[in-house]
Amino acid sequence: MTINRDKYVRLLAGKRDNGKIKVLTGMKGAGKSFLMRKLFREYLIQRGTERTTIIDILLSDHMFYEERNPEAMLKFIRFRSWKPGTRYMFLIDEAQCAKLCGGRTIGAVLRDFVVSGECDVDIYMTLDNRIVNGHDILADLGDSADVIEVRTLPFSDIMGRFEHDYDKAFHTLMNYGSFPGAVSPERDEERRAYLDGLVGDITRDIMRFSGIEDAENIGTFLDGLARATLESVTPEVLGEKTGASYTEKSVETCLAMLRDRFLYGTISRGDVSLCHMWDVGVRNAFTGFRDNDAGRNMLTAVLLALIERGFRVSAGPADTDSADLLATRGIERYAIRIVTSSSEAKTISGIPSGYRGVVIVGDEPRNRLDENGILVLGSRDFLSDVYCLTKKK
Repeated sequence: MTINRDKYVRLLAGKRDNGKIKVLTGMKGAGKSFLMRKLFREYLIQRGTERTTIIDILLSDHMFYEERNPEAMLKFIRFRSWKPGTRYMFLIDEAQCAKLCGGRTIGAVLRDFVVSGECDVDIYMTLDNRIVNGHDILADLGDSADVIEVRTLPFSDIMGRFEHDYDKAFHTLMNYGSFPGAVSPERDEERRAYLDGLVGDITRDIMRFSGIEDAENIGTFLDGLARATLESVTPEVLGEKTGASYTEKSVETCLAMLRDRFLYGTISRGDVSLCHMWDVGVRNAFTGFRDNDAGRNMLTAVLLALIERGFRVSAGPADTDSADLLATRGIERYAIRIVTSSSEAKTISGIPSGYRGVVIVGDEPRNRLDENGILVLGSRDFLSDVYCLTKKK
């Protein structure tokens, strides 16, 4: 089953011929290559673009081994842009596979090429890892880059995959996340195998670029990081989660590698940064599926849905019964508490002035306002309806 990423296809189409290099970033497995090379290509051809003017450069493919040298890539682009008066599009997949050329990254070389206006071309690329051999590809692209961060699937797409069967969609999200490769299979065993393989790729990637040779140590770190969802990641916290010993330097080194691979993000609680995974399934897979914490998974799913909908999100106070998340978007302000079961208390203490109180409940059958004016939402409605917070109750 093909899952259409209409939001991103329209976004790419809107940026066509804008004089910049369109860079699709995001986690490995988020669907960047399929989006660019399949869905976007089909969109363009259906609207009259000639197939012969859309040209792939697949840097992970051995057939393009020579083009991993950025200067050789430019020769290829010049050679294929041969017809006067014709605008060509080049789709560069897996740009992190490019080598340095005279100490310069693919970002620096392509930036100078585009700025020169030498050829009438429109360039797109996918990027799993912004740092290669100590060089920042995005920084080298500078103002020549138009960056589009590709996330995993929104819940509406997961619902579509399961023909709007909420129970199946919710089970998949809470256990295996929203990667296209985890949502598409028919059986849970296939979903878990996909995520295990993805974690293996991430581990090998870190070993390759960090010089750390012990995969078990990396696995232990990833396990601790996943268990520390919305906590401050310190050597002490990780030590408590894993029983291992860490230094400030080792923690920062590993966090930087994961950040450069778009695997985790942070939100703030005052001056403190708290970490979160960009996918529930990755969080579960990092723990070897041994810590399927419903509360943390639900919290992660709600956080990611809010970010997907354009909210700025910070963490609420650490007090019991306080809001877990504070979300703002324009004039909208929500203090949100997440509980997994309707048997838990559905109250929020200390709601900040100007914020509307919302409690999202895993198994709440219907939406309602409680006696204090707090909106109580079921997870089904919150995840399925992007307008649920703004509807009058």
